[in-house]
Amino acid sequence: MRTNVVRRLFRLWVTSLLILLAAGLLFALVHAGLRGAAPFDPGFITLSAEPLAPSRWHGGHGLAVFGALLLGAALLLLVVPLVLLLPLLIVVVVLLAALAGVLSLLCSPLVLLAAVVWLIWRLVRRPAEPAPRSTP
Repeated sequence: MRTNVVRRLFRLWVTSLLILLAAGLLFALVHAGLRGAAPFDPGFITLSAEPLAPSRWHGGHGLAVFGALLLGAALLLLVVPLVLLLPLLIVVVVLLAALAGVLSLLCSPLVLLAAVVWLIWRLVRRPAEPAPRSTP
């Protein structure tokens, strides 16, 4: 029991560390891309015909961009697997319900036959009642 708790805590820690590492790499890539370290123009993103240049950012703009990208990545990592797996799960549940229905229809005569055989066997195996004792 104790080893399972330790394993779960270790897995949680490793997962958290990997998430933080992925977030840091995402931030580094975005920062490198927007600062011009990438082989394209630093003003490659435009919003309302204004270039989105990091030199125009003030205060918490960089943090807001990082938070928005991190939130978008987290939603992408959560929503896409759910969208892909939920229809598959629904199909499996419907197929299992259909299989259970078919098996219940096929096996119902066998269950009835087994119940009758069990009842007859129980009646046959019932011990005989002892004869009443006669008093002298």
